[in-house]
Order: sequence, then structure tokens, then C-alpha cells
Amino acid sequence: MTETKEPMQITSINLPKRLQKLLTRAARARQIKQGGRSSVSALVVEIIERSSDQLEALEALAANHR
Repeated sequence: MTETKEPMQITSINLPKRLQKLLTRAARARQIKQGGRSSVSALVVEIIERSSDQLEALEALAANHR
């Protein structure tokens, strides 16, 4: 992930434990592969950035149904 100078927002989300554990394991694997420290937040940012086109399409679809 490229570090950005964007303002950050602290959030809290409720996840099933199995998904939280999966994210933690994936963050650790990512850390081993890329170096640095293990970060679930950085992994979630990366996942969202890769999915941004789909998320924006959903947003547009919802706006058209208002």
C-alpha cells in the first residue's frame, strides 16, 4: 500500500469473529511478504481501494433509486 497524506478517520465496525481472525491472519501474511508491521487497517484500506469501482457503482445505483 502506498502511504498517503490523506486525513484519517478512526472507525469501529462490528465483524463476526471468524472474519476478524481472517483479516488478522491476512495482515500478518501481508507483513511477512511486504515487510513492515502487521496492520488490519492497512489491509482493509487496500481491499476497499481495489473495490472502489464496484463501491462507486453501488453508490450511483442507490442514488438513481431515490
